Amino acid sequence: MLRDPEGVRGDAALTAIEPSAVPAALGAAVDRARQAGVTVEADVDPGVASLDAVRGMAVLRLTQESLTNVAKHAGTAALARLTVSVVGGAVHWEVTDNGRGTVPAVVPAGGGHGITGMRERVEVLGGRLEAGPTGAGWRVRTVLPAVPERDMSAGPRAAEAS
Repeated sequence: MLRDPEGVRGDAALTAIEPSAVPAALGAAVDRARQAGVTVEADVDPGVASLDAVRGMAVLRLTQESLTNVAKHAGTAALARLTVSVVGGAVHWEVTDNGRGTVPAVVPAGGGHGITGMRERVEVLGGRLEAGPTGAGWRVRTVLPAVPERDMSAGPRAAEAS
């Protein structure tokens, strides 16, 4: 069942973040997970600062939700890995955990809409979310396609002619 369409208007998939702020915001999300007791290894491509604002927000929200899920489900003894790279303008994003947690971390109530919300966010941007078990742990990953560039030099009629 889909959520109320009125609620989508304020959804973070449709909001933006200043692109230059994305690396710091991802760092803050990693720090919050670490403060909750989760060990997080992060490999974030500095190229995320050049993403368009909507994709930057999507990467941030996916990261926040995934690291929260690691804390909730794998616990504080788990090792989480965040990998974000920008290749040809497309964003390759992944969070994995080793599934070795024993005591769930204390995580504030509220937040996102889990895997369903993550999947919706990715699909709005033309990507496909993969989520499921891997070894003893869990993996969530996607590739967010690059924003198609518009050929402004040919004028507005060029697209109509093709």
